[in-house]
Amino acid sequence: MSNFPTLGFTEMLEEEIRYFDGAFYGFDETQLINPGQLAAKKLFKALRQAYGNSEAMETPGQGEENFRAGMVTFLNSLLKVGPEALAEQLGQDTADLETGVQNRLLLEKAFPEHLKPLVSLNQLLHKRRNTALCLSGGGIRSATFGLGIIQGLARYGLLKKINYLSTVSGGGYIGSWLSAWASRHPAGLAGVEDELRQRPVSPQKPEPQPLSGLRKYTNYLSPTLGWLSADTWTLIATYLRNLVLTWLIFIPLLMAVLCLPRLVESLIYLKPSPPWLWGVAAGVTLCSILALSYLRISTPYIYSFSLII
Repeated sequence: MSNFPTLGFTEMLEEEIRYFDGAFYGFDETQLINPGQLAAKKLFKALRQAYGNSEAMETPGQGEENFRAGMVTFLNSLLKVGPEALAEQLGQDTADLETGVQNRLLLEKAFPEHLKPLVSLNQLLHKRRNTALCLSGGGIRSATFGLGIIQGLARYGLLKKINYLSTVSGGGYIGSWLSAWASRHPAGLAGVEDELRQRPVSPQKPEPQPLSGLRKYTNYLSPTLGWLSADTWTLIATYLRNLVLTWLIFIPLLMAVLCLPRLVESLIYLKPSPPWLWGVAAGVTLCSILALSYLRISTPYIYSFSLII
């Protein structure tokens, strides 16, 4: 699967569709309606003149298959043109079009009677009937529960049908284990399922080696137990460090909130009240409002996206 470090939610779905279906927004021969009439249109001829011609489209009556293939090749080449330039050539506007598929939608608007419309991402995802496994958080307890779910799915032959894996916290521990095993297994997820379904061959090896290794390293935060173990003291030091850091952040904040009424009371009853004091208070208040506003604006969230009809 592709990496999506800079993609929004909608763009990520589009990228996944391209991964499964190749050129998702490209044209094919089944999407052409009366290609001969389309080739004869004055506007379409202008496009061919502006962005290159295709010899296969010169004579529609000779070699219907070659003609359709040439039409598809030329239409797909138009998808790589800049949207603004294509919109100007077609006399259309890109303002109300879905970002990323503007060229496709521009051509559909210009030739609605000759090009079949693009199906929506939502329709295609439901048509494919993909399945997702979601493992929640909760530390080692959720990881244990998730392992039981994975084993149950494998027992009923459903594990290999999963297309997406979503994990959080403790669920990520068992989910990363499953992903690592599936990526290293020669048969992928189907091979993992087969191994999980197998009955124990001996009491000494009751389960596959990756599963035994998982159980062996369940105490991943402190692998070696005991008061003289370096892992134990490292865990205690890490806990105390995080606790102190948390206190350093929240305790001053709580103290500032508790002292705020006292500060306001002191400002009200202070006589004579220095004129600059109220300016400082107003400045602090304004800076606080700006800081909170910036946090609200810059916080990422999932954009609601319109379906492509």
